[in-house]
Amino acid sequence: MGNWKVTARLGSEVRRSRCTSLDQALELISETIDTALRAERSGPVKAIRTYERSEIVGGRIEISSPGLLRSRDAGIDVMGDGRLIAYAGSVRKKELANGGKIEAIDALRAEFDQGGQRS
Repeated sequence: MGNWKVTARLGSEVRRSRCTSLDQALELISETIDTALRAERSGPVKAIRTYERSEIVGGRIEISSPGLLRSRDAGIDVMGDGRLIAYAGSVRKKELANGGKIEAIDALRAEFDQGGQRS
């Protein structure tokens, strides 16, 4: 069916992978979520203001559908408090799910199975 692209940003590490199917890409995302959740999480961060763990993105895993010009993007943010936020779009993100791993992966599958709107 084409090349699904998965990009994982965990801390300063960036990993890019290609998968031959949506199922393979979602399995890779599931494994990457497990890795991100096992990683040590920092406490609150002080910059201009204090950012609590629930506001910090500890990892971002993105998936792009096959296609050069009309590919769709979605992903999952792994928050500092362990929550997972699934979203669609690359610039204007639309939240799909907020909670656990199963809900996040199911939301991504539904987004691509239904041919969700491009953002």
